[in-house]
Amino acid sequence: MDFIFKVIQENWQLVLLLYSFIILLLIFLAVSNSITCSIYKKKYKKLMRGLDNKNLEVLLNNQLDRIDEFQKKLSVSELKLNVIERDMDTCIQKIGIVRYDAFNDIGSELSFSIALLDNSNSGLILTGLRTRNSSTLYAKPVKYGKSEYPLSEEELKAIADALNLEI
Repeated sequence: MDFIFKVIQENWQLVLLLYSFIILLLIFLAVSNSITCSIYKKKYKKLMRGLDNKNLEVLLNNQLDRIDEFQKKLSVSELKLNVIERDMDTCIQKIGIVRYDAFNDIGSELSFSIALLDNSNSGLILTGLRTRNSSTLYAKPVKYGKSEYPLSEEELKAIADALNLEI
């Protein structure tokens, strides 16, 4: 032990310099640690804002429950959408209208043919004929763009218009 005291007395300037260096290093580390803690404290306050002292785990579990609920609702919505898309194929999607004078003695194109077709080009064609004394309405079924009944030139044009075809 005497040896240590003797070395310290002979080299007190070096020991003092070493202690000074260690103290400066510790001060630097303390300041660095304080800055780092301050940064983390700000991040923590930002993360915890609006929680009113609630447990973060409870909040995260609530959010995960909400996500599960939304996923279930999304699945139901997708199923409903698939049903709607399937049903849309059978809805009227294509319409063609032709107005004309069926008889020479009546003007103003009061007669008409209207084609109402679904996605598979099936549906019906309605033809209304106007005379001076009466009006008559005819309906003919259409399957895949054709009818088993004879079609007039105007009815064929109405189907072509519904299909965006040129005749």
